[in-house]
Formats: sequence, C-alpha cells, structure tokens
Amino acid sequence: LWSGNVLHLISDQPGGAVMRSRFWMGDVSPAVPILARLIRREMTSDTALGDLHRHCKAEMANLARILPGLYTAG
Repeated sequence: LWSGNVLHLISDQPGGAVMRSRFWMGDVSPAVPILARLIRREMTSDTALGDLHRHCKAEMANLARILPGLYTAG
C-alpha cells in the first residue's frame, strides 16, 4: 500500500555535496476512503513522525561517517 513519498535533492557544493530531503507522509490513494483516513492518521501521528525523524538523523550520521572514505577511495 502506497503511504507516502520522499524526495532527496542533492546539489554539488565546494568540498562535497548537500542533500535535502522532503517527505509527503500519508499520501494515500483514496480508493478506500475510510482506510486512507486511518492510514493517514497513523502515518502522520506524533509517534510516527518522531520515529521518522530519529531514523533520518541516525542514517545521515552514518552516511556522514562512511561516505567521505568511499568518495576518496574511488
């Protein structure tokens, strides 16, 4: 079930790159309206959005640690 969209915008910067991410949570097909409302409510709850924030923060910290070594090795 489609429940959202994400877009990563990456731009070259002096000495590296910058990535900005945009999320559209709860972007659910209205084929079954009651189900769409329930999913949207769950996907945009404070808990779900807080979990997404923590996930992204940890993921970006890992990438910041790993990617420079990969970039210089290649």
